[in-house]
Amino acid sequence: KIKETIPDKPIRFVVQSHHHGDHLAGIREYIGKGLIVVTTPATARTVEKINQTNHYGPSNGKLVPKLKLVNRTLCLRDNSLTANIIDMGPTLHSDEMLIIHFPNERILFQADMVNYGEWPVDDAISIEFSQKIKNLNIPVDMIVGVHGRIMGKREVNKFLNGSLQNEFGN
Repeated sequence: KIKETIPDKPIRFVVQSHHHGDHLAGIREYIGKGLIVVTTPATARTVEKINQTNHYGPSNGKLVPKLKLVNRTLCLRDNSLTANIIDMGPTLHSDEMLIIHFPNERILFQADMVNYGEWPVDDAISIEFSQKIKNLNIPVDMIVGVHGRIMGKREVNKFLNGSLQNEFGN
């Protein structure tokens, strides 16, 4: 889909948020294509183990993953875009947890910390996530997640103020 949307821009990185299987399932495909896997030290070890398993596929354990580790923060940028990758762990969901903040666009991409429209936004993980965003002083108008719906500015403000109602796909 990315190649369709921006055919002339090469894909160089894949950011691996955390070690859970629903987020690592396709990692061998990216290794096989030579992409740099941006992740945390513990998830990097899991990526290496997955890559070495006896399985057919693009990497088949023959390629060594190209890894770029995030210890606290990492900034990736090109001529038009800046992405700040932040390890906000430990969290209740995972000891290491990467989020991506696009400061110029005020967009925050996250995985599993809040699944707006699918899961309550007042569970312990979401409350912790909201507090960490405030503590990190990240300016954000939109939260995009792996699961759930996009949270626009109105929902983000309500979420960060603790007043967003539980919404399940409404």
